[in-house]
Amino acid sequence: MSIPQIAYINFKDNTNYQAIYASQLYGTFFSVFAKLKTRESETENCYFLEEVHLHLNVYKGIVDLGITKAEFMAYRNKKDSDETGIEEGGVIVLEIQAMYNSTPDNLIVKKIDRDHKFNKETSYFMVDRRLKKMHQSGDSTDVSESLKDGIFDTEFNYREGPITIDYPEKIKLPQPRQWHDEPVDFTLKGFIGQCPTSIMKIL
Repeated sequence: MSIPQIAYINFKDNTNYQAIYASQLYGTFFSVFAKLKTRESETENCYFLEEVHLHLNVYKGIVDLGITKAEFMAYRNKKDSDETGIEEGGVIVLEIQAMYNSTPDNLIVKKIDRDHKFNKETSYFMVDRRLKKMHQSGDSTDVSESLKDGIFDTEFNYREGPITIDYPEKIKLPQPRQWHDEPVDFTLKGFIGQCPTSIMKIL
């Protein structure tokens, strides 16, 4: 089954940063790029992923963004592959926060199952983007301030005069996915048309 809105990523290219994700948060348009370290199997028609270096580039907007952490998850379709066309691959789960300066450690994904096979014909490389509350510090899941230093967190909250509430309570919009949320189900219904995810066919 063909998959609409698909991009491609070259697993043979271990030199250049390749675009893997683009979106807009807080009115700021940005893209995430990845430089891969892979090895090609000598006996099977597959690649193995060893390391991923990330880079976030902000193009337009008044709020700077940074990657706070990123992890790799192996992906295998638990449903009928005819439903999605996606059988297997890997997912980079990354967390972004406004007004955060990424450090080198945040931008390198090293904890990867190096025995996980990326079949050249059937595998996909995916991104599951999470968002950390603007004024939240550390890994706490406690409710953070919506307004701090004169800056209001518009991705998680809505305000009307002196009233501030979470979006789902007032406006029927999905709450941004956070780090502790369940993994994304990459079915057609699960990823098509949703900006927190992207999917690429391996070349």
